[in-house]
Amino acid sequence: KFQFQCCKVANMSPNKCQYTGFVNDWHKAMSFTVRPRKAIKGVYSLHDNTK
Repeated sequence: KFQFQCCKVANMSPNKCQYTGFVNDWHKAMSFTVRPRKAIKGVYSLHDNTK
């Protein structure tokens, strides 16, 4: 179950956007640290009941 909120961040605009690979594996907890002066702009996920 995920919940995200959109909001504006003062004095910031997206540039040099990068994609990561998947940051967790099936049935594993997700742990991800955002580097200083960076922000998460989007999220992508896969779901598979057979895994």
